[in-house]
Amino acid sequence: MEEGKGEERIENVNTKEGEVKEKMNLRGKGMSISINRGRVAALLSTPIPYFLGEISYSLYLVTDPFRWPAVAIVKALHPAPVPPHMAMALAAMFTLLMIAPSWVTYSLVERPGRQALRSLLSRRASRQPLAAPPAGP
Repeated sequence: MEEGKGEERIENVNTKEGEVKEKMNLRGKGMSISINRGRVAALLSTPIPYFLGEISYSLYLVTDPFRWPAVAIVKALHPAPVPPHMAMALAAMFTLLMIAPSWVTYSLVERPGRQALRSLLSRRASRQPLAAPPAGP
């Protein structure tokens, strides 16, 4: 392998173009998983991943405001830098603790909001008259 080509590839990944290529690559992998009808699809369609997918946006919204207080608590209890394995365990525990409030938010806010918006849009669409056909020659 030539020395210059390897460096060029590394520089390319650090540029905006490289980031776009990486994102496209990840989207392609996600798409290949989504159309899979084998073991991966069977695993992802079980109740737990399906439930987590349903509440994922609420999980994101609920987790964000609690992130900095959680970091402050960890720093107060453990002022030294946290080892990576402990940080991963704390992140997993924090995420598990946020599932219940996320489900409540999904059930009381997100799902009724979606239903109300769909109802409003369907009523609005049904009130609009159909466009007249174009006039002939």
